Amino acid sequence: MKYSLVAVVAAFATLMTACGNDSSTGAEMQREVFTGEPVTFSTPGTFTVNKKKQLLVLTKDVGKQDVCNFENGKYSWGPAEKAAEPDTFKYEFHGDTLVLFEVLRGKTSDYGAMYVGGKGGKIEGTWINAECEYISYSEETECYDGGYKKYSLEFSNGKYAQKIDYYFDDYHKEVENTNFVYNFIIYELYEGLVGWSPNMFLPNIFGSDGDEEIESTIQKYGIKILKSSDSSQTFTVRKKTYTFKVNQAEQSLGATGRILMEINVEVTDGKTTCVGDYHLREVEKEQCSAKYEDDYMISSDHYDRDHPVKDRTVYLLENIEEFEKCIVGIAEDLPERHSDDDDLKESEK
Repeated sequence: MKYSLVAVVAAFATLMTACGNDSSTGAEMQREVFTGEPVTFSTPGTFTVNKKKQLLVLTKDVGKQDVCNFENGKYSWGPAEKAAEPDTFKYEFHGDTLVLFEVLRGKTSDYGAMYVGGKGGKIEGTWINAECEYISYSEETECYDGGYKKYSLEFSNGKYAQKIDYYFDDYHKEVENTNFVYNFIIYELYEGLVGWSPNMFLPNIFGSDGDEEIESTIQKYGIKILKSSDSSQTFTVRKKTYTFKVNQAEQSLGATGRILMEINVEVTDGKTTCVGDYHLREVEKEQCSAKYEDDYMISSDHYDRDHPVKDRTVYLLENIEEFEKCIVGIAEDLPERHSDDDDLKESEK
């Protein structure tokens, strides 16, 4: 197996770990210290400030690199044909902390990202994301683990730059001993093979959660582990023996700072082999066409008349639904599962 994991799975979930709940609005950075050199991505643009309404408007510059454009039902490959929609934030200063609340479709978020390092009352300067957010309705601060990337904003003379530093060297040190078969994926596989409906969201293969659930399921259904490594496991469920293999589990950093993935796994009962694929890739010229329309990701940041629009910078090829159906097809039908069903029906009476 090739190990080229270079970044945390940021596009799917950021671990929110509270580090303080109080009425204070000052953000104390409790940032992990990294030793490696970061790879930095910078997005430039212009900004305006409405002091009366306390609004900060950020407008990204039109990129010069070739992208997939979609206008009037037609695709074209070349420089962006129009500027991105501006991003609007309501801003507040709490001492020397800058808090930015996103304004989306006229509604201001209750959660504000907290930045430190600048001067209170003055937007211009360098502001570092404190990995904390301020909750306006409760006047509380919650901090979280930002993983292996750090954000900052620089403002000067009407221009700004959003910077993201990725600490790949530090991440590599941690993933050298990654165990791809001891996480929520193997837990969901166990559940599926005893007759429940599995949720085989393959990016979870990069996680490390699920210890308690795995052990509980093993005990409950008498699953026996015959052989296990970081990338494969053979086990029995009653009279049937299964082998789960991770053939490919890679992450890489795209040209625009997006996290890309290549995942291929399989599970077999000796007669039938179920194959799961999840490939998140950057759109190149050959993928800029109607053929890939259903594969483009939905943008989490941009809307058109309250409807989300497609993000044509990345596309996803996956067969998770088919993979799950195949797992159900080779599952062992356990009597214990029917006992659970009976208990549930009895409790609903």
